[in-house]
Amino acid sequence: MLSGGVKRRTGFDGSSAMIAYIVIVCNGDFDRIKERRSSLTWFGEWFLYFEWKFGQTLRRQTDIDHTWGIMHQQINDVQDHKSVLEIAAMESWPRFALFDEDASLRKKDKWNRYDGYRPIMWDMTNVTSPMPAFTASDI
Repeated sequence: MLSGGVKRRTGFDGSSAMIAYIVIVCNGDFDRIKERRSSLTWFGEWFLYFEWKFGQTLRRQTDIDHTWGIMHQQINDVQDHKSVLEIAAMESWPRFALFDEDASLRKKDKWNRYDGYRPIMWDMTNVTSPMPAFTASDI
């Protein structure tokens, strides 16, 4: 069932990287890690979830049903449950570092020119519409 390579099927470099991610998502709570929604093992459920989410090997629901040998509803329960765990973990983490953390970790010689202020960098990578050019903030 789990043959075929972790990297190819899930996108993780190996099972240890996948387990590390699972532990982080579940905040180290082994009861949460081992929660199951099907007859699969806890590791099998996580593998199925990552194969569905990140992998490109099983894209159709009928292929997932056939490969994993469990009912369609159980697969949906696994996917929903693991997604909820991931979303809850992401929402529990801070979006930005506190100013004190940021100040202690950044290179002092590089950021001294801002006189104690923290510059905000906006990522415009995927913006497709024309955006106005930035101007000096004191204008």
